[in-house]
Formats: sequence, C-alpha cells, structure tokens
Amino acid sequence: MRTFARSFIVVALIALVAICAAPVAVAQGNQTFMQRWYFASDFGQWAVRGQQANTYQWSPGTVCLVSPTGSAGAAFFPFATNAPVEIVDVTGPTTNNEVVTPSAVTNSNAYCTIAVSPGSNHYSFDVVSGTGGLQEVLNNISRTATAPAIVWLDRNWYALANSVPSTTPAAIIAAAKGGVSAILVDDTTAGFTYYVWNGSAYASGTWLNTKPTTAYGAAVGSPTGTSDTGTALTGIVKVTTGTGTTGIVFTETWSTSNQFAYAPTCTVVLLGATAPPTLTVTPTYAGGTHAVLTVTVASAMASTTPYSFQWSCY
Repeated sequence: MRTFARSFIVVALIALVAICAAPVAVAQGNQTFMQRWYFASDFGQWAVRGQQANTYQWSPGTVCLVSPTGSAGAAFFPFATNAPVEIVDVTGPTTNNEVVTPSAVTNSNAYCTIAVSPGSNHYSFDVVSGTGGLQEVLNNISRTATAPAIVWLDRNWYALANSVPSTTPAAIIAAAKGGVSAILVDDTTAGFTYYVWNGSAYASGTWLNTKPTTAYGAAVGSPTGTSDTGTALTGIVKVTTGTGTTGIVFTETWSTSNQFAYAPTCTVVLLGATAPPTLTVTPTYAGGTHAVLTVTVASAMASTTPYSFQWSCY
C-alpha cells in the first residue's frame, strides 16, 4: 500500500512539473494594433557558404534563403542593394575579410546571385550580414504598417556590428535605410536611445503616433455626415456628401515633424461599393514643419451618397 502511495505521489509530481514547464499561451485580447518587436541581431546571424572560388552565385536559389534566430519569423532572402554584406574567408587570414554592397541581386528558384566587386580573392568563404542584421530586419518590415515596429539594438547586435570590419555601430545606424514604420531602440544606454526616420536617415529623437487633423473641402459641400478614425499612419474618412463640387475632398494634416519630416508616400482606396470620380492624391511637406495629404476630385461626387475612403501613408 505504501509502495502504491509513493508511486502515485511520484507520478503526480511528474505531471505537475510537466504542466508548469509547458509553454503558456498569453491571451492577446481584441487588440486593434499588432504589437511588433524585432531584435536586429536575430536577422544578423545568417551565413551563405560560397560554392565556387570568387563566384557569388548559388544554385538552387533556396540556398540563399536564411532564417532569423529565435522566433523572429519565416525564412527570408537577405541580399539587397541597400544591404552591405561581409565576405569572410573560411581558411584565409581575417585581414582578408571585407565589406561590399551588392549593385544588383537575383533571386529565383534556379539560382541566386549578388553583383559585387571585392578587393581580394576569396577561395573558400561565407557571405554574412554587413550590418549585424539591421538592414535585413528593416527590409523585412512592412512600410504600410498601421503602427511603427520596434527594432531593438541590444548587446547582441552591438557584438555583431562591432565585428564588421571598417565600420562602427554608429556608422551602420547612420547608413541604415528604413521609414517611419520602424523605430530603432538602443537598450544599452541608461535611458534608452530612440532613432526615428527623418526622411533620409535615422536620427536620435521621438516619434508621435498622433492622428492627423482631418478637414473637408468643397467637393464634399454641405455634408449630411462626416467622420474619421485612425492613427498617424492610416485612417478611414467617411462622408455623406451634400451639394459638393470639384476640388478637395479632404485633407490630413500632421501637426509636427515628429511624425513625418518629409512628404510621405500615400495611397487612398475606396471602401464599399460606391465609386467616386478619379481621385488625385497629393502628399506634401508644408513650410518645413509638417506633412499634408490632399485628396481631390476633378468631377463632382453624387449628392447625398455615402463614401468611405481608407488612406495610408509611410
């Protein structure tokens, strides 16, 4: 009897340990905007082994598909004309390693290539990230996101960036190409350092996720109803037109350069079955301080007809 009791207790303890060790799914709830965090270092630990001396073509093309470490996402193609790579000699001296930027890339099922002009011969080599994964993760982030993604620059990224020859982490950040849909966060400083896109480069600062101000124009006329919802990057404008004419349907005005420091790229699409006249979408940067999106029509919209427009800018 005692033996049975001891056995039962052991089995119960094992089951309890298994339950505690099992992964727990955290309920996300009804979130309006996806929380998206990326670690740049997860996208910087890949390597593609050369198949022939001094030859930067691989077959089949799937050889060039690499996976981020951890649970960062699906396999991706790391090569791009804005992403420097390092050629690492497998058997040669480390002084032979060099960083080059592809002038062209090819990606197909049959093969993949990068067009580079190395300064040294490389007989047995690996091609790895020349940015510690920073440019690769930026290239994998959608530019039409409804909220900016966070890219963490942690100690792992700094270790990778510091190992790249002839550059520095600061230089890699300054040369990175992205957009307002990605914010860089350096968590190695006392008080995190934030880098936001200013139209041509990442600069230290803050970004405001504040919805722009919507104004309605002559094309709407005396509306029977108007509404707008959204964030700094996307929104929906609904109008039920009155006696409108041609010209401006609506404008979106961002109040500060902490949202867009340049004229953004914008798209406007119709939601629903009602087809308006041809739209003209004109994003501008006004007075050197803020961005404005202007949507116009060349012919009048139907009176007392509901229209719903979805706009997105990046």
